[in-house]
Amino acid sequence: MILVTGANSGMDFKTAKTLAQQGNRAYGAARRLKKMAALKQYGVTPIKLDVTDDVNTDFKM
Repeated sequence: MILVTGANSGMDFKTAKTLAQQGNRAYGAARRLKKMAALKQYGVTPIKLDVTDDVNTDFKM
């Protein structure tokens, strides 16, 4: 299992995509889920994660 933070754009988006395509269970985390919708087609599970907002975060440790 791999968690890629900031996966809604740029290098982290590509990293999450590549890791999933390699067969890894990849989770992409970011504040905006809408921008990560495209990652679903590659097998990445989007997670809303905003470290500044405990109430609106899907990921709990």
